[in-house]
Amino acid sequence: MANAGGFPMTISYRRGEIDDAATIDRIFNTSFCETFAHLYAPEDLEAFLSDFTIAQWEAQLRDPAFAFGIGEVDGEPVGYVKLGPMKLPVEPHGPALLLSQLYVLKEHHGSGVARG
Repeated sequence: MANAGGFPMTISYRRGEIDDAATIDRIFNTSFCETFAHLYAPEDLEAFLSDFTIAQWEAQLRDPAFAFGIGEVDGEPVGYVKLGPMKLPVEPHGPALLLSQLYVLKEHHGSGVARG
């Protein structure tokens, strides 16, 4: 895969850290709105998004029950994945986590960053 200048892109991954809260918030808000905003009345979208704050992301990044991975293209964060405790009404047959969020900025869809 190449970037806009025709040069090969470097895709890398790292664990999310407390300092990534604002980055995760930006990726979440941008990706969610690009994908789903048209389904919401503006006031409903604003109410939904108000539940996701930098303080909330920081709390989850500190919580050992959650794990975040950050996907980067050429050193810039373009997506994240969030794993957390099971909250589905099923009985797992062993240890289990819930992949609760996977967001990639629209301009990086198809780049391969979500494969990692």
